[in-house]
Amino acid sequence: MRAKTAECRHALEEAARQIEALGAAIDPRVADRRAARHEAAHAVVAARLGLPIACSDITEHLDRSGRTRLEPEAEANKEGCATVAAAGIVVECDLRTRFWDIAPSAPAATDVLRLVQIAEDLGIITSWRDDEQPPAFGAWARGKTRAARDLLYSDHGAARRRVTASLLTARCLSGPAIYALVNPAP
Repeated sequence: MRAKTAECRHALEEAARQIEALGAAIDPRVADRRAARHEAAHAVVAARLGLPIACSDITEHLDRSGRTRLEPEAEANKEGCATVAAAGIVVECDLRTRFWDIAPSAPAATDVLRLVQIAEDLGIITSWRDDEQPPAFGAWARGKTRAARDLLYSDHGAARRRVTASLLTARCLSGPAIYALVNPAP
């Protein structure tokens, strides 16, 4: 019974993602909401990890609909940066999806590429081919997506909703503004 329920939930989530993608092609506000949710996920996880954030925006530019930039000193924490990259995958994909099966045009594709780059830097993988996901990478990346999910939903998604709403209004948030939204004063 649980397996059937999980299968139905998975099918509904996938259908919702497809409907949202179609809506984004028709209405730019749908694309803005999707970009804001995606970038908010990166920003919230970065703030919860204590990484220095430069900004987060939902300004369309070339092949991206938004970005969350960390300060250069954040690169010293490669594992943290990987968890921040994985946050985009958490909000865009079913976590059972194989990383190599994510379409190159999908919003999470850039996040998978970032995970691959960090995995190479850390020596988790030494080389990779487009048609085959290395087992060591899969296990490591799944751990990063689980960590990102736990950080993102530790407050049932309230911080992500606050950052998403602010991005939709302001279109760009500074690091201090993100930290204030993630950790509001009592």
